[in-house]
Amino acid sequence: AHGKSTIVKAVSGVQTVRFKNELERNITIKLGYANAKIYKCNYDKCPRPACFVS
Repeated sequence: AHGKSTIVKAVSGVQTVRFKNELERNITIKLGYANAKIYKCNYDKCPRPACFVS
């Protein structure tokens, strides 16, 4: 409802909605997780937010 699972998928590439009833209802019921590494450019002139990469 608030886009949390969408953000996780966009950053990590992992779909946290994994169960049939969740897919049918388009909601997350059971807690899912994904690991993601976010890197920041060390060059001082990198503009925000483009200086962050996952």
